[in-house]
Amino acid sequence: MSDCPVAVVITASSNSGNACVDDLIERYPNAVRIRAAFRTEEKAAACVAKHGEKVEVVTGVDFANAATLAPAFAGASMALVVTPHDPAKGLDGDDKLTNTAVEAAVAAGVTYIVYVGSWTVKCPDQVRIIANRFCSTEALLKTLPENVKWTVLRGGYFMQNLREGAFKQIKATGAFTMPDF
Repeated sequence: MSDCPVAVVITASSNSGNACVDDLIERYPNAVRIRAAFRTEEKAAACVAKHGEKVEVVTGVDFANAATLAPAFAGASMALVVTPHDPAKGLDGDDKLTNTAVEAAVAAGVTYIVYVGSWTVKCPDQVRIIANRFCSTEALLKTLPENVKWTVLRGGYFMQNLREGAFKQIKATGAFTMPDF
């Protein structure tokens, strides 16, 4: 396995990142080394418990600090980048954090980036609060050197977000509400 290409999943603790780690392990068990990146050891613990030595784990990753991203991307040729989100900080600035991760990946030699974006980039005026998290990263990808290939996944609404967020809201309040965009 040591001669297999390295694929980084960052943030591996996100719903999308976690699902990607699971799928990579299931579909490509001997074709790729999977490196899952986490902010804390606590967030990494479930991945380690579930996958053991099938996945390499890097902790201490902070999207606000490019130096902490370097170990995650070191020696990797591929990366799945999921926009980080800290509910305590709101949505403002998520794009800058993602851009830092993309730039760190390129600086480390990653040549293929899969970015989990959003359909909202197609109508940013209608859903600006969400689109602002993704538009500048898509623009950044278009400026990368020619040797860096990329793919943007623009999901609609992920059902696991409904499970994780709305079910808690419904249980607590008896109602389900969406933001008024």
